[in-house]
This record gives sequence, C-alpha cells and structure tokens, in this order.
Amino acid sequence: MMTEIVALAAQYALFLIFLAAWVGKIKGPGRFSGFATVISRLTGWSPPTARAVGVTVVAGEVLACLLLISPLTAVAGAVVALTLLSAFTGVAVKALWSGIRSECSCFGGSESAIGYAMIVRNLLLIALALPPIGVRADLADLSATGVVAVALGALAIALLLIGFYDPLARRATAAIIATRRATRPRAGTAGGGDGAG
Repeated sequence: MMTEIVALAAQYALFLIFLAAWVGKIKGPGRFSGFATVISRLTGWSPPTARAVGVTVVAGEVLACLLLISPLTAVAGAVVALTLLSAFTGVAVKALWSGIRSECSCFGGSESAIGYAMIVRNLLLIALALPPIGVRADLADLSATGVVAVALGALAIALLLIGFYDPLARRATAAIIATRRATRPRAGTAGGGDGAG
C-alpha cells in the first residue's frame, strides 16, 4: 500500500506542477511571449521557431496534466512529463555549459535563473516521474487515510518544488560560497609564514 501511496503522490504532484507551469505561461499579458523569448535565447532559434516550440511545450504540459489525472492514462502522462523534463534539462545543461545566462520562465515568469540549482530541481522532477511509470495505482483502491496521505504528499511536494525550492536553493548556495570563502587560505599566509626572516 505504501508503494501505491508514493506513486500516486508523485503522480498528482506532477499534475499540480505541470498545471502551474502551463497556466503560468499563459495567464498574463506577455507571459507566453517572454517564454518564447527565453526559448530563442537558450537555443538560438528564430523567434517564429521559438514561438512554435513554446506552443508545443505548453500543449505537452496540458497533455501531461490531462493524462496524469486518470489512473487509466497516468503512465502515459508520466512518460510525457518525463520526456518534457528531459528536454528542458538538456537545453538548460547546454545553455549553462555554453555560458548563456537567462531566466528559466518555467512557470511563466522569471522566478529563477538557469543554473545548477534549476538543473537539480529538474532532476528531482524526473525522479518524481518514475514511480507513476513503475507502479500502477488507483485512488479508488485506497482507504480514506491513504487518499488523504496522497493528497497531502502531492501538495507538499508541489509546494516545495514550486514555491520554496528557489529561495532554499539561493540560501544553500550562499552558505556554500560563504563556507568556501571562510576556509580558503588568505593571501600571504600560504607557505606557513608572514615573510619575516
């Protein structure tokens, strides 16, 4: 039963995350245009091509949501999500290695920059897509307690990865940088002396 609860929590967390992603990209004026601009910046594609790819991405996110909501199509939804996330991660890694700096527009705005923290989040989302692919589960087969556990788990995962991940990643990065600076030898102290003979 625990395996089914984990798989369903992952399935519905993906649903919530992809729902937030596509709604964020179309909800306000200029949101989709901004997303298409980011695609163009990251890939070097022309604006019309980037816009067409953006439409395809949003359609894929909508499709993932529609498929993830039903136990009959959840595996297909998780595969669509996994495919999109893998593509997003590939583009982000290539951009980062090429030195291209850009916001991600993952949820329609410029919440975070493309960087290692965003790639780690995408890898966590890829991992989240695996349980629904590997375990067939249905809410109808769970007790009321199991359904509540799925709902709370899905909501907690989605809130963590959408709402709290970026601030936590910024704090963690700042702490790592501060620790490295604090433990780095100061100039003039290398070699064990102050230069006085």
